[in-house]
Amino acid sequence: MENKMKKCIALLCAVLLAFGTVFTPSLLAAGDISEALLEGAAASYADGYLYVGEKLTASDVAALFDGNASVSGVGRNEYAGTGAIVSVDGQTAELVVRGDLNGDGCKTASDYLLLKRAVLGLSAPEGAVGQAACVTGGSTPKPSDYLTLKKEILFPMEKQDYNGTKLAYIPLDDRPVNVDRVIYLAESGGFEVLMPDADLYSTKLDGNGTNSNGTTLGDPAALTAWLREADKECDYFVISLDQLLSGGLVGSRYLSNTDLTKEYEIIDFLVELCENNTVYVFDTVMRLASTVNYNGLQQEEYNLFRAYGAEPRATLSGSALTIENIVAGYKNGTDGSPISTSLSEEKINSYLASRERKLRLIDRLLRNGGDKLAYLFVGVDDSTPGNTIQTNEISYIRSLLGEQATLYAGTDELGMMGVARLASDLAPRQVTARTLYYGGGADKPADDFDIETLRENLEKHLGSVDVAVETTAKGDADFDILVLTRTSSAQAAVHSLVDKLQKNIDAHIPTVVIDASSGSSRVLAQKLVDEQIPLTMLLGYSSWNTVGNAIGIAVAQGVVRYDYLQFSKTVTAASDAGFIKGAAFAYLKDIAYIIEKGRYLDPWQSSAQLQAQLMSGTLGGDALLALMEGKAYICGLDEYRTGKVRSISVSNVRFPWNRTFEMTFALNPVLY
Repeated sequence: MENKMKKCIALLCAVLLAFGTVFTPSLLAAGDISEALLEGAAASYADGYLYVGEKLTASDVAALFDGNASVSGVGRNEYAGTGAIVSVDGQTAELVVRGDLNGDGCKTASDYLLLKRAVLGLSAPEGAVGQAACVTGGSTPKPSDYLTLKKEILFPMEKQDYNGTKLAYIPLDDRPVNVDRVIYLAESGGFEVLMPDADLYSTKLDGNGTNSNGTTLGDPAALTAWLREADKECDYFVISLDQLLSGGLVGSRYLSNTDLTKEYEIIDFLVELCENNTVYVFDTVMRLASTVNYNGLQQEEYNLFRAYGAEPRATLSGSALTIENIVAGYKNGTDGSPISTSLSEEKINSYLASRERKLRLIDRLLRNGGDKLAYLFVGVDDSTPGNTIQTNEISYIRSLLGEQATLYAGTDELGMMGVARLASDLAPRQVTARTLYYGGGADKPADDFDIETLRENLEKHLGSVDVAVETTAKGDADFDILVLTRTSSAQAAVHSLVDKLQKNIDAHIPTVVIDASSGSSRVLAQKLVDEQIPLTMLLGYSSWNTVGNAIGIAVAQGVVRYDYLQFSKTVTAASDAGFIKGAAFAYLKDIAYIIEKGRYLDPWQSSAQLQAQLMSGTLGGDALLALMEGKAYICGLDEYRTGKVRSISVSNVRFPWNRTFEMTFALNPVLY
């Protein structure tokens, strides 16, 4: 499908040459013809324009009026398109078909290419054509107009076969959250994931050797070459900017070079890639400190850097909010005096140079083609509430973000968010999630690493994957999101949440659960086990790491799976297996390992020893798999259907980075 699309686009680009870069409005005087419209007519009139649907003949348009109506300027295909003139009893109006920019009365690929030129500023449609370009309303064409029209043309309301749609993915690094979870997620939505060799995007902490490029980071040059090859067989890309420019998240916190020529060349290539592809990019605001056990950094020094970064700086705004002023204020507190630290001047300078480098890279992208991206996710990495060294950086980046971009607290979930946004963009309509909070903490800081409230963070995550939000219990929604907040009444909050979850399962309401309690996770997990909740019936679940991470992981699971089940012509066994693997990974990693084992097992044990420990305990793997094996899972939504899990085997338990945080394992589900 992708290669055919590229050939079509290549041919259609030639069509653009036939259209001027400036569209001229009609010189005819318009009259108010609204009074002649028949009651209930599928048309509207405003300011000299008559707005109608596509594929209407002149006779169809004339039939909308109670009077002597005629239409002139109809194209060769006999449809009355944008720019045609409607005359009714001596009054005239120009016809507007939203999305029909070439005036043929139909919405086609030619139109969305013309609209893309308008959005990029390469043309300036005026008059009726200008109105047609504003697909979602307003007075000027916006990126959302282009994406809406493209979705409508390429993926109309009837069901599509999404299976096998290729997605090229450059991960943040080789940790399980950026690889295993993303692959399972994509598979659950019918996507085929293309990835470079792991050696090209791996990070090696101290004592773990190097990659084949001789460094401990990924290989931006090789990854760029890989993307050029992937472009030949793929139209959809999800790309980590930190990996592509810095060899991964760790590298983005460490590298401090000031000559950014190579990085800028890669950014220019990335913008070029957007011209014939749908490209989702995710980036981060550098966290307060670098990475323990990388280049000799130990915990004590990490704590000093974090404390230094957390000190308030003078906040900037308006014309004073520039990179130069931000950098100039890095070393000073709110009163302008130097911030005291026991760290050496050399180490502070290197740390601040890394921050400046990172800020200049995102600035380059946003000022030189960032608006061509299908979407940009910016995650604030490991922050803290209040004024810190990140505050001005965040304000600066936000000042440059357009409609197709979002910034919020979180990082490790962003690869999954990119996949979820693609699923939403391919879907024929926007879906709606109902958000229900339990515990009373929705409007409080999500956790100690967030910059906003829990509600704000969740709604920004949902907005970034084009999901509408319904907050009332009685409003219409496609699926529910049940959120456990920070609370002083964990037992009561958990009881209410699990009771609602069980009712939703019984009522066939698709549901996602987010454990954002930051302290009551064991209470919720234990309740799920005690009540024997069939975990396979949830569309998504997470309690992993920061609240921002948990939100993104669970939301992505729910959105991708819902869109696939609702809008795909066929639901494959491979997608079901991907869904079960993603769900099992979340329960085993988030509950059995993080909660039950306190996220600590000795990485130097054998895989068999690690597996035995992972599976044991009240909330261990065996107890959780018992709530999945033999249980039903949703495999159809248009007509509600369920499948059943026969068994799930776990093997190859390991720690890719040889540190306790990154446990992973292989999963093999067998379905009935």
